[in-house]
Amino acid sequence: MRRRDGLLTFFGLTFVITWITVGLFLVVPSVMESIAGPMTQRNPFFFLAVYAPMLTALLLTARLEGRAGLRDLLGRAGKWRVRWVWYLVPLVLIPIIDIGSDQVRVLVTHTPTQVPWSYWPHAFLAAPLALFTDAGPLGEELGWRGFALPRLLRRFSPLAASLILGVIWSLWHLPAFFLSQLSQAKLSLPIFIVAGMSLSVLMTWVYQHTGSVLVAGILMHLFSNLQAGDFSWYAAVAAVVAIGVVVATRARLGADAPDPVRRSALTPIEEVSI
Repeated sequence: MRRRDGLLTFFGLTFVITWITVGLFLVVPSVMESIAGPMTQRNPFFFLAVYAPMLTALLLTARLEGRAGLRDLLGRAGKWRVRWVWYLVPLVLIPIIDIGSDQVRVLVTHTPTQVPWSYWPHAFLAAPLALFTDAGPLGEELGWRGFALPRLLRRFSPLAASLILGVIWSLWHLPAFFLSQLSQAKLSLPIFIVAGMSLSVLMTWVYQHTGSVLVAGILMHLFSNLQAGDFSWYAAVAAVVAIGVVVATRARLGADAPDPVRRSALTPIEEVSI
């Protein structure tokens, strides 16, 4: 029997749960809205769709690796003791990208700013509440950065793993682009994919230096969702920053950094169908 690590099953289950859940609101909206109301960020089916990566990661980890695997996964999700400099990426670099992209837009288009300097101090104060009202960071990152990324790093180079995961992560959001109540409906899918790939590169860079899903995934995701400028310009500047990190690290993205998670975890196991 071929030996695998559950990666394909993770992607398959995650897409099935999310796409079917959201798809029902596209195919039979009147039925679903009579049950739970419109598909908004407060709808219980929205939480089921967004939490699919986390639920699938926990299910597969428990099935394939048992309690030890769950302890490892949850330990990386809550790992906060990392070098302080890596906290600067979500807490400082992401706001700089947002403000910087808005300043570039103003210079090029000669239009008013959308992100005043006073925005981000307020955003920092709102971040703890946003962590619980925005389902994405907690619902997704245990799956994408906690389960999928380490397995992709075993198979591919850091850059390839980041880009593959960035595309998959972005396309997973596809049904949301067809629901007017959700924020993705106002965005361009190609630009969204560029942003996802860029952020994925930055997340891998942080993860390989920290082994922390909390810092590399949850906080990065949270502060990226707090960006307030024009998303197209934000995606463009994020891509430039990601390319700069790739060049500066010679595409290694911290692969030579000490990382006990990547070295010790994930012995080959059987692929399962659930």
